[in-house]
Amino acid sequence: MSQRKIKKIRAEEKIAQKAS
Repeated sequence: MSQRKIKKIRAEEKIAQKAS
């Protein structure tokens, strides 16, 4: 996996945690 994809997934996970 590329570093960019990992960063994007991490950011999305953070947003998901904030939303829930």
